[in-house]
Amino acid sequence: MSLVNATSSSKFDTLNGKSKLSRKYSIHSQAHRVNSFQKIGVLCRKHRLRLFRRVSELVITMLLPALEVALFCLCMGRDPTAIQMAVCNQEKPPFMSLVFLKSIDPDFIQLKYYDTPEEAIDSVRNADTYSAIVLAKNFTSSMQQFASKVYPELRKNNVGETASTIVAKFLHGGSQGNGLDQPGSPMPLPTPFEPTSGMLDTPPGQSSTSTPMPPTTTTTLGPVTAIPINSVPVEQLTDVDDSIIKIYYDGSNALHVNIIRRELFSAIFRFVEQLGKLIGHAGIANQLPIRFEKPIYGTEKTDMIEFVGPGLMVFIVFFATMSITSMAFLSERREGTLERSLIVGMTPTEFIISQIINITFLLVVQITLTVVMGFWIFSFPMKGSYFLAVAMMFCQGLCGMTYGLMLSAICTNEMTALMLGAGSQLMFCFITGIFWPVDTMIPFLRYFSYMMPQTLPMESFRHILIRGFGLSRSAVWNGYVISVDKSHKSTTIMGDDKQLPLHKIIMVGSGGVGKSALTLQYMYKEFVSDYEPTKADSYRTKVLLENSEATVDILDTAGQEDYAAIRDNYFRSGEGFVCVFSITEYESFAAISDFREQILRVKGDEMIPMILIGNKADLSSARRVKSEEAQMIADQWHIPYIETSAKTYMNVDEAFMRLLLDIHQRKKALQHAASAKSKKSKKKRKCTII
Repeated sequence: MSLVNATSSSKFDTLNGKSKLSRKYSIHSQAHRVNSFQKIGVLCRKHRLRLFRRVSELVITMLLPALEVALFCLCMGRDPTAIQMAVCNQEKPPFMSLVFLKSIDPDFIQLKYYDTPEEAIDSVRNADTYSAIVLAKNFTSSMQQFASKVYPELRKNNVGETASTIVAKFLHGGSQGNGLDQPGSPMPLPTPFEPTSGMLDTPPGQSSTSTPMPPTTTTTLGPVTAIPINSVPVEQLTDVDDSIIKIYYDGSNALHVNIIRRELFSAIFRFVEQLGKLIGHAGIANQLPIRFEKPIYGTEKTDMIEFVGPGLMVFIVFFATMSITSMAFLSERREGTLERSLIVGMTPTEFIISQIINITFLLVVQITLTVVMGFWIFSFPMKGSYFLAVAMMFCQGLCGMTYGLMLSAICTNEMTALMLGAGSQLMFCFITGIFWPVDTMIPFLRYFSYMMPQTLPMESFRHILIRGFGLSRSAVWNGYVISVDKSHKSTTIMGDDKQLPLHKIIMVGSGGVGKSALTLQYMYKEFVSDYEPTKADSYRTKVLLENSEATVDILDTAGQEDYAAIRDNYFRSGEGFVCVFSITEYESFAAISDFREQILRVKGDEMIPMILIGNKADLSSARRVKSEEAQMIADQWHIPYIETSAKTYMNVDEAFMRLLLDIHQRKKALQHAASAKSKKSKKKRKCTII
């Protein structure tokens, strides 16, 4: 650790009749050393102070994951209610058709009656309703005829055919469709239903362009327990097709279609059960060839929230932590605080650990608020251990943290990281099986999905929440293993970037000469006309030098005299220096000698790579420094001189590449000399045993 003594000496120099105050600074080392724990503690305090100075950003950062979970639960995942369904009941008087219509759950489907099938179907075409039911005029009797032909044993000499028996056997006949599904299409699960006392009430008239369904006039369904219908002459029956309930629906909305299929399929079971109670045979529904027992996992009416909710919680925690981490490191680099920390003796490992400690604090708060919002407010299913669930979310948060570190290592600014993070977030949303099962993907994408850092952890999280699995199941601990493995791979990718040769360039010169404009033009090919004094900005990019890739770190320093006390720390880490003056200001040209003197004093090497740049060459009419004079000074210092224009991009790349080549060649020469010296010393150590 070093301290700067800014009270050494000062002197006046006369330059073109003007006096200029120049100061010299010296560095004194402390007598004691500071260990890594103390450095990390100082950095953590610095990060914490910086974080709590932005209270609004801090509050939004901590609340955002919980708010996203709340918005999902409020806006998505719920079944639609009051789906409009057109009904054309042609049976007069209605008997079995009325019992069936009464079996449809009014909480999900709202019936709207029409006089003719054409009107009902047109209501679907006109988007007034989502589906239409057409019941034939001989619905009850045609079911009797069909059942008598398929099941002759149903004929009873003493009582005759009952409605419930006909319906049960009709549904038992697997070869005859029920009008709910096309051949080969999946049949949704039924929902349990308990009949109510109002089940047999006549449905009230509903407002529509047509007249409501006419009430029953000749058949009373109140206290009747058994209703024989064998008195209907066979010659009055129409063909068997009248026993089929025909459904016409709008297939453009998959969610509505699935709800309609599910509710109508459930209505069939309730229909049979109700008729069984009417005739005194309550167990008639048990004669159906299918019966759904209580679900082993989940609920009887599983909704989208139960499947998507667990995966969404993991997904939100992952990307929230990723965004915080990448933005934190990139802002530190942009503002120069990262470079300053490294200059005063902090190591990259200490800096990263301190950031991780502070981000972990935010992660714990985010997980706590997300758990409260999901499990206690919106009642997400929780059959397993809260500890395992929170541990999985924490592991995914750490995985997102390493992913953010990787983004900060490969991106040059916050905007690039934001675009890359948002793009990857959308891709992960589709491919990791949050909203749709992975099994529905094509084989290639399914394999690619399991390579993602979230697919298996999401499945493990669902196993914990919905099925109550513990660590004894491989399906659970696989998620933890994947999270740790992906975190390690992200840090490995980040480490590979740092193994490239690093060349550090320091921009020096008076204030307002265009150091920042030159740097931004070289880095991003853009010119910034507005002048804002720079404190210390750090930029990093990759270049190709002599067919080998290298990383360039450019530190743009402040030119004002107020920051002269900290320049020694900046100069100590530099490997090459860009000395910039403005050709329109002679004072900036004269100040270059003071900057060079300070560089040589700190580095102690007159051969340090350096280049002299005369900027603002596009303002030749306002020139105050002659090219010959600047070239003469550069020749005396044995460094190249180039005139540039940050506005027109003239000679910007040439100036930086020339300095980078000097740094690269100097490093190669020093390495070659060190290697030769090492070989020579080894050769001298050889001895001969006689």
